[in-house]
Amino acid sequence: MKRRHGQAALEFLTTYGWAFLILLVMIGAIAYFGFLRPEKFLPDRCLAGAEFSCKDYRIDATANTVTLLLNQQLGKTIWIAGSTCTFSDITPAVSISGVVRNQATVLVTPAAWSPRDPYSVTCTFGGSPLTNFKDKKVKVAFNLTYTTTSGGLLHTVDGEVYAEAQ
Repeated sequence: MKRRHGQAALEFLTTYGWAFLILLVMIGAIAYFGFLRPEKFLPDRCLAGAEFSCKDYRIDATANTVTLLLNQQLGKTIWIAGSTCTFSDITPAVSISGVVRNQATVLVTPAAWSPRDPYSVTCTFGGSPLTNFKDKKVKVAFNLTYTTTSGGLLHTVDGEVYAEAQ
């Protein structure tokens, strides 16, 4: 009786080879259709420290702007000294405009910010860094510098927006 060990080994390797090939094709399809991107499953967020809360935000890829609507939680009037925005940790905003919305009127110079009025900050980025990220999640870091008394010590609060650019 003659044994065929070579044929059994070849059949074994062929069977597992096909299974391995099917597994690679499945992993490739999953990666191609975006199921392996964890940022797709992360929720949108806007964090602004304990002093401030994000009421609303928008990342506009077409206009290359990020707009934040913030409320302050300090319980007293504060003075805004400045703010900055940075896209993807490397691209700073070329212009930043902020307004305090007092009922129906807009105060163009946000000198005093009372707890009941929201503060709207719009960061405009030069060139077109956000255009390439339309319909993708991006992170924009921002900070606000304020004083609790006119001409007092400066306090800085860092925050970030992580959302889909529209």
